[in-house]
Amino acid sequence: MGCLGYALIRYCINIQYVEGVKSDAQGMQTKTMSSPKQTRVIKKLSPGQPGTVKLAQRFGDALVCVRYRLDAEPRNMRRYTTVELVVDQGPPTDRTFVKVRIPDIELRRRAIQHGAVWDAKLRLWRMRYGLAKSLGLVDRTFRK
Repeated sequence: MGCLGYALIRYCINIQYVEGVKSDAQGMQTKTMSSPKQTRVIKKLSPGQPGTVKLAQRFGDALVCVRYRLDAEPRNMRRYTTVELVVDQGPPTDRTFVKVRIPDIELRRRAIQHGAVWDAKLRLWRMRYGLAKSLGLVDRTFRK
């Protein structure tokens, strides 16, 4: 379904127009649906397009898209409307900057293998905090 994006976390909330209404802690009514693997998307719409206006009014800027789905099994033949919402956003919180000395060639090589990126402007290595911890570089970290 693709609900996770880089630096922008998206959660999917499914709404089904059949039996089984539930209310969450905030009073929003959601309905259960069969597994998304058992459905197929027949239409995907962006906010503002016809078919999304009421949902755009309800969810505002948090609305990413609206999908219309059909059950894969012909005997059920239910149509589902699902919405994708942004519920949290911000920079990745597990990134840190690390100073690795020039003579530490092996340490730099291992950091690069695990996804560390050189920031020429700051003259520091950017990497996940967990990687810095596993390489024993916690004492050289800088949070920006």
